[in-house]
Amino acid sequence: MRLAAPAAIFLVVAALGGAITYFVNESERAAQQVRFGVVADQAAAAIVTRIRQHFTLLTSAGAFRQAVPNAFTRVSFSEFVTGLDLARKYTGIQGIGLTLVVPPGGDAGI
Repeated sequence: MRLAAPAAIFLVVAALGGAITYFVNESERAAQQVRFGVVADQAAAAIVTRIRQHFTLLTSAGAFRQAVPNAFTRVSFSEFVTGLDLARKYTGIQGIGLTLVVPPGGDAGI
């Protein structure tokens, strides 16, 4: 009987310690999942923003071509792209390419 009381107390304290450890662990795991969700959402938003920037630049280049169809040359396009200030305003974008369709023998205006 004298040994039963200390053993019972030990078992109760051990059970409480185990329960507390379990709940703290679950709480920390939930907090980590929330933090991961926030970081993942931020990364996805950054990717969407970057893709939208790329589409906007491509659309603006097409609009420039339509706005000045008779004066659309390599030089005018280069000046347009320079005016966009890609390096400062659109980090990561190295440039916008230009391809002109030139009929045979019609390359004098380029």
